[in-house]
Amino acid sequence: MEDLDKIRTNIDAIDDQMASLFARRMSLAGQIAQVKRRGGGQVLQRGREDAILARLCERSDPELRPALRQLYATLFGLS
Repeated sequence: MEDLDKIRTNIDAIDDQMASLFARRMSLAGQIAQVKRRGGGQVLQRGREDAILARLCERSDPELRPALRQLYATLFGLS
């Protein structure tokens, strides 16, 4: 059971980091939207999202790519 507790502790630490990084990402996405609105640019840029996803998928385990796509589709929607 000790191994399970260690694994859960590690997952909890990663979740804490992810929550912090999510907050930072959302803040930066908000800043980008403000800049685009002031400049009259289009906020949603599908090409940029596609490029981000392609870069991340290229560097990830092929078995995780469907889940990574789903995760980032959610992040992009929330941003």
